[in-house]
Amino acid sequence: MNREKKLSYVLLLSLFVSLCTSFAEPTHAIVPVIQNVLVWQSDSDVIVNVTVYHTPVLVAHRVNRIEVNVSGTNHIFDLVQTTETFTYPCNIGPVEGTPSAQVRACCIVDDYSAWSAPFQIPEFPTSFLLLTFILSAVFAMFASRKFKSRCS
Repeated sequence: MNREKKLSYVLLLSLFVSLCTSFAEPTHAIVPVIQNVLVWQSDSDVIVNVTVYHTPVLVAHRVNRIEVNVSGTNHIFDLVQTTETFTYPCNIGPVEGTPSAQVRACCIVDDYSAWSAPFQIPEFPTSFLLLTFILSAVFAMFASRKFKSRCS
């Protein structure tokens, strides 16, 4: 009788464990994915817009940091992810020349993504653009005067 009682307890425990685990659903978390990087300028600062995909978005499982590496210098941006796909503007300040850069994102649980493919930060010389604009305006005025004098 004692052996039958132990066997029934083992069977009951097995049934209980199988019922409990059959309702559990695993989460399929992924490391953050850098989908796009867009570089632009605001005044004298370079802004790197980083588009990241990461799921699921939970308080305890989210992207909390983006790193932008510009020629060996890391710029760290702390953030709070609220949607699966989001774009975050990273202001890296003024940049000289055309340095190479890479981006990665960090998840609280899954750690860092791989670095993005290297990209060049173009030089945004405002003085050169202003000079080009002034020369173009002067040339347009000069050309219009020549054209008017020929027509008269």
